[in-house]
Amino acid sequence: MKEKSILDKLGRISIPKEVREEIDFGANDIFEIEIRDGKIMLLKGNEESLKVKRPLDPTGRLVIPIEIRQALNYKEGDHMEITVERVLLISKI
Repeated sequence: MKEKSILDKLGRISIPKEVREEIDFGANDIFEIEIRDGKIMLLKGNEESLKVKRPLDPTGRLVIPIEIRQALNYKEGDHMEITVERVLLISKI
């Protein structure tokens, strides 16, 4: 499954409802955020096991930390591709 989203000025992307339902992501779920092969990878986890923690808000938005946006040169208005392959992958297109 592939979907598209746009990075907003606060560093958020909206994860489409269909994607959230497919991988059982809900509001206030906590994710570990990693960079792998130039992509952001989200892994569902718990607060004790995570290095970088971010909750999904009730509308399906997730803030990508500034350090990760800078490392990958992500800017406001960039078009993002969201791919589901057992984990959620986010990359600039």
